[in-house]
Amino acid sequence: MYNLGIAYEDGILGLTQSSTKANEMYALAAEKGHANARCNLGYNYYHGIGVDNDFVRCVELWEQSAKQGYVHAQFNLCDLYKDGSLDNENGNPMTIPKNHPLCFKWSLAAAKQGDADGQRYTAECYEEGWGVEPNDESAFEWYTKAAEQENRYAQFCVGRYYEDGKGRDIDLIQALFWYRKAAAQGVQQAANAVERLSYFEPQLF
Repeated sequence: MYNLGIAYEDGILGLTQSSTKANEMYALAAEKGHANARCNLGYNYYHGIGVDNDFVRCVELWEQSAKQGYVHAQFNLCDLYKDGSLDNENGNPMTIPKNHPLCFKWSLAAAKQGDADGQRYTAECYEEGWGVEPNDESAFEWYTKAAEQENRYAQFCVGRYYEDGKGRDIDLIQALFWYRKAAAQGVQQAANAVERLSYFEPQLF
């Protein structure tokens, strides 16, 4: 049922593309406890693909999937709870308000499964004190894990932590190393930092 939903979603295997049909198949699979189907159906409810927008139903499905250990659903939840659902136009209250404790809970769950974005969000939570006590050492640890997986924002943050001595000793050589990696992936702040530190580079060795 899940695979048939994918086929309808993408219009493959000789089937005409139909988000409505895809959602019907996802719903059948979700009722049987299929974690991926629950995540996909929740995504479509969030974006209104083949169904009306329903953020509450989306969260129900993502939570079911996340509790089954499905990492994409875990990250989707932490991303949603970071800022809340985006249905607050014209001053209407958000259906799903921001919730930093839940953002941290699900980002950490994803991070522990090796998800680079979950690791970066977990580091942010530790840095900003979102749903957890601020802890620069823990923030640095999770930024580093994400940076080693080529997450460009995390690479910039590792450079920043080395430069500022947050969570560890100042090490401008390492700062420059990570800034350069982030700059190579298009992070302008990192490129600015490389330009700034490169002036002192001959003195660092």
